[in-house]
Amino acid sequence: MLKGIISAIFLAVVCTFLYGQQPSIATFLKGRAPVEVIPGMFTTYRSDKYIYWEIPDSLIEREFAVTTTILAAPARPDRDMEKKFGYSGDMVGPVFFSFRKQGDELWMMDPQHERVIENPEGTYAKIAAQRGNERLYKILPVKARNQGSSLVEIGEVLKDFPLFTLDIVSFDLLISTRLREKDCIKEIKGYDNRLLIHASRAYRSSSMGMPGKPVSPPYIGDWDTGICIKLLSKNPLETVAASSGAYFSISKECFQGDQPAIRNAVIKRWRLEIKPEDKEKYMRGELVEPIQPIIFYIDRNTPKKYISCIIEAVRDWRPAFEKAGFKNAIDARLAPTVEEDSDFSIYDSTYPFISWKIS
Repeated sequence: MLKGIISAIFLAVVCTFLYGQQPSIATFLKGRAPVEVIPGMFTTYRSDKYIYWEIPDSLIEREFAVTTTILAAPARPDRDMEKKFGYSGDMVGPVFFSFRKQGDELWMMDPQHERVIENPEGTYAKIAAQRGNERLYKILPVKARNQGSSLVEIGEVLKDFPLFTLDIVSFDLLISTRLREKDCIKEIKGYDNRLLIHASRAYRSSSMGMPGKPVSPPYIGDWDTGICIKLLSKNPLETVAASSGAYFSISKECFQGDQPAIRNAVIKRWRLEIKPEDKEKYMRGELVEPIQPIIFYIDRNTPKKYISCIIEAVRDWRPAFEKAGFKNAIDARLAPTVEEDSDFSIYDSTYPFISWKIS
């Protein structure tokens, strides 16, 4: 009897192990259509109509920022000249996501950064804490595994999920239905801390009737977009409350014990860091140069007569940064040519970009 029970338990364990076992990535991809391998933050595999990401375990729970830049917009007969958004060079985002392991799945999560619980004691704060600090975007089944990484199919998500499309700004762009059959991932480039994706989309127009103006006939417009998925630092910047004189800020929902939520302004700032060897100088009040200065790159379509003016306008901010203890903290220069820097891209959020609107 005991021998039979032990055999049954052993058989159950073996069956569970075999059921949960995943093939290796090489085994999974073997025999498929020719596979293009794109090394980078996530090694990307393109095979026929499928796109896979190999996601290292070291990047699970890390956060990523997604920005989408309009590279080419349709000539729109219904454009209101007062509308300043929707031209080539305009950026959407950033929006954020992270991955969480859940059995044989990777969950794509939305980190909830708009809420701050300053005092966890109290009814309102406890209710807010129960909501958690993230919500579920998508569930991605793991197709294969290597030691230290998981393979997921991401092609349909890149094409269809709002995080990577213009759907999240459809109202501002006056677009409606996306023609999914026309979605096309043209190119993917991989780097150690980011992925660049060149994608084209087609949308039906969504003209809004204005009093005294005829409604424009509907049309289908082609949109060329560049998506940048960038790995964020492990150590986020400390939150600093904005005073009434702060120029650039974002608001967060703050909970303090038994008080209902209030909106507090937080400074929206650049990651300027002090070199270790300059820390004592900085603390003494001496000006120091940051590890990574802010460099704005100017669109090469900008008329030559304005370029020097734009550079001077950016440099006019230097005194403000000097009050914060940094010298040479901000500058501007003309965007490099392909020959000068083959890695430069206007939709790579590594490079702050000032675009010229031909209109």
